[in-house]
Amino acid sequence: NALTLLAAYSYYDRQKSKYLKDLTTLETVLIPNPDEHDTSTFHSITARGGFNHATEEGVLDFQAGFDINTEYGKGKRMQGGEEHIGDYALFVSVQWHISDHITVQPAFRISYNTEYESPITPSLNFKYEIQKTILRASYARGFRAPSLKELYLQFYDSNHQIEGNDDLVAETSHNFNLNVSNNSSIRSMPLNLKASLYYNIIEDRISLVQVDPDNPLHYKNANTDHFESVGGNISLGVYPMRYLSVDAGLSYIGRKDSYYQSDEFVFSPSVLANATLKFFKNKA
Repeated sequence: NALTLLAAYSYYDRQKSKYLKDLTTLETVLIPNPDEHDTSTFHSITARGGFNHATEEGVLDFQAGFDINTEYGKGKRMQGGEEHIGDYALFVSVQWHISDHITVQPAFRISYNTEYESPITPSLNFKYEIQKTILRASYARGFRAPSLKELYLQFYDSNHQIEGNDDLVAETSHNFNLNVSNNSSIRSMPLNLKASLYYNIIEDRISLVQVDPDNPLHYKNANTDHFESVGGNISLGVYPMRYLSVDAGLSYIGRKDSYYQSDEFVFSPSVLANATLKFFKNKA
């Protein structure tokens, strides 16, 4: 059995005062108009805890816990002057070792959001392991409520005009993953081969969009409807010597966004190569 707890508190305070300075006498005078001054304050609290329990037979493992996230903001930059949002959740997962090779892990999360109706979000993970090969497959449903700043923060300065939007709706999503890895060797030289595929669907995606085509600084948070991404990658790691490793990989990612009136995926490739040399008895 194991119990894990995490708690964090973040505090931010910003005071803005505006002065007039006479460049001939160097006299500085505070501007009397209170609208020219501002104090912004933000508080955030995060707390998460979980309890893990494994049965003596080693067939079932349980995990249950809670997740709390709250945000509070006050100041002239907040749309209502003072705003608060909170998210409170419980989650449960069960890891079932069907055999020495197969493990299934279903889970679900139920939450309460002070501004949005939260659905139950399930997930399912599958693992198949045989000899030196591991196959993993997973599905998860997602839900993300807008943050306090996405909803209410009005940020204006000489280089930014970013507006919050209290008409935002929450994002919902579906995520699919398939991964396979193999650790083997050729003539005693270790090899590590990995391949993965994924597919994401996001409804009511929250993005920053340009409000005025003639003003490149003016942006607003908005729901950009339907977004999809699909992709895969394959990589190979080779260890020809004790202190030398070489890795190479290729990925191919496609995106489709209804906001840009794209009905087809736009794909882009990416290539990675990496070599690591260790010397001075692995100290450098």
